[in-house]
Amino acid sequence: MRNGHACAALLALSLASQACTAADLCACPKVTDIKALKLNPANPLLAAPYNRGYEYKAPGESGKDWHGETLGSNDSYLEARYELRPETIENEREKIVCTYVGKAISGTGDPLSQTYLKLIQEK
Repeated sequence: MRNGHACAALLALSLASQACTAADLCACPKVTDIKALKLNPANPLLAAPYNRGYEYKAPGESGKDWHGETLGSNDSYLEARYELRPETIENEREKIVCTYVGKAISGTGDPLSQTYLKLIQEK
């Protein structure tokens, strides 16, 4: 019986550690905390269809907001169907970069490609 409890405890610890693949990923904003704003007007420096997209913001725990943008998209990628999730975090000299990936969806009017979003927080 004691071994059964030990195995259950190890399993619980293992699952808890997988909640964030690395403890650092927990520093990335939750997808539900990210807000998208359609770029308006479209960027005149870029050719269509790459001149449209979204700007993203999310609150940071340190008081510094996260920000990012996507170009060439009609969708914000924040809808549940994209299954957006944090994949990597990079702690650079002057900023922290969280990269999110999701499911590719066809029928959106955009070319079928990997759903991708990068948020940056300045240090």
